[in-house]
Amino acid sequence: MKLYLSLLLFAVLSISLLSCSPSGTPPVMGDVSDVLETALESTPAESERYELIRELMGITSLPQKRTYYVDDAGSFLYFCGDIYENLTNMATDELRYLVADAKTQRSRLTYKTGDLPRVYITTEEGSVTDEYTGAAVAVVSGSGETQRVFEDDNALIKIRGNSTSVAPKKPYNIRFGESVSLLGMDKGKRWVLLANAFDKTQLRNKLALDLAARIGISYTSQSEYVDVWVDGVDCGLYLLCEPVTDGKHRVNIDTEKGDFLLELSLTRRESGYNFIETSLGVPLNISKPESMTESLYELLAERLDEIEAAISTHDMDIYGDYIDVDSFIDFYLFMEYVKDVDGYFASTYFYIKNGKLYAGPPWDFDLSMGNVNPKVAEIKYYAYCNIMHFGDNSHDSTHGVWMREGWFAALWEDDDFKAAAERRWHELLPIIENLYEDNVLGENRIDCLVKAYGDAIAADYDEIGWDLYAEYSPYENPDDYPLDEHYEILRGWLKKRAVWLTEELFK
Repeated sequence: MKLYLSLLLFAVLSISLLSCSPSGTPPVMGDVSDVLETALESTPAESERYELIRELMGITSLPQKRTYYVDDAGSFLYFCGDIYENLTNMATDELRYLVADAKTQRSRLTYKTGDLPRVYITTEEGSVTDEYTGAAVAVVSGSGETQRVFEDDNALIKIRGNSTSVAPKKPYNIRFGESVSLLGMDKGKRWVLLANAFDKTQLRNKLALDLAARIGISYTSQSEYVDVWVDGVDCGLYLLCEPVTDGKHRVNIDTEKGDFLLELSLTRRESGYNFIETSLGVPLNISKPESMTESLYELLAERLDEIEAAISTHDMDIYGDYIDVDSFIDFYLFMEYVKDVDGYFASTYFYIKNGKLYAGPPWDFDLSMGNVNPKVAEIKYYAYCNIMHFGDNSHDSTHGVWMREGWFAALWEDDDFKAAAERRWHELLPIIENLYEDNVLGENRIDCLVKAYGDAIAADYDEIGWDLYAEYSPYENPDDYPLDEHYEILRGWLKKRAVWLTEELFK
């Protein structure tokens, strides 16, 4: 009897498939939902048939846009087309087998893949705003490997950033309900999708974060390139990153024990952040803990006073008990080299762990490595570009000391710190030179990244529709060059900067 019913069901569904899909494609999922809703309305409540139709509705209700899924002849979407016309007249026994089969087919549901991993996003409101809104998010591994999928149908998403938020290619913050590992990166609830809209090469953030990790700067954000879809629209190439937040796999601090995550903020006061200014005039947003009591403020202020008093002795034997000297040396040399325009202005982090001050981790490098507009009428930009009689007036941004401010300036007055930084710079030179040229460490990082992701970067401009020649920010370098020339300009800048620092930094 069961065999007979199975064969009968297969025959009915096959006929249905041919009759309802003239072009060999299934109807849209909305049609299936409408059919199920209509069938439910005409079915007595509390009957087995009613419950089976409700169960089928749940099975065929998909959290993501239909276009994100594989819909060939063997797919779940194609299978759903079988429901379209025959449900009303289907016997209960047939419906029972259909539900069981639908469960099996649903377990085989797969997403479309490409050469790179993909992030599929479907928002509840039909768009992403600057406030968190509900969304279904799926992160799917690239083609050529067994499909690995993470799904959260109750995620939250919003537009992130300050100046980057106004670009047409929006960056995003995502929050999941639990800590998860994405694409092999460490676990976390919060993730960032960087659009890299201001950097036409789309390499600077990746190069900087990878360099910091190779140097050994603790808690440097892991990152992977992904293709992103939002509400059915292909948005192009993004960098999926860990944000700078506290947690076991991020900046590992314990705020309940008096640890702090601090962001230097010379000119920017972030909404929702608490703020403190040190005795030496270092302005800091308090990123963690998010809630500050009066006693916590007093604890932080007292600890910062002690740290600054120790730094002011210019004696490493003293201040070495209050700051992690190695982290300050590595972070200073890294930031000096990449010359982030916001270095020592914003997006520059420090943390206090077990009473000791650490420099880092690094963040935000789209406007770095020469990608700065010399026409911006601000002193910071004149100094960066060495124009208007600032710096050495060379009109060459590879020149100039950039990060010797605040705590770093005080530390530089100690000959022991300076000597240790010089030794460390020469230790790091092979890693730095490997960014732009082949050496004993292997093929240079620019060529490696272009080989791996150059097609996707080019597709952003040639296929997705982002404009290689548009100035998405008044602060980015406005040079109108083909993409390949942008890569070579970046390569040349990195080489010249390394040479200048080697010859000039320790004079």
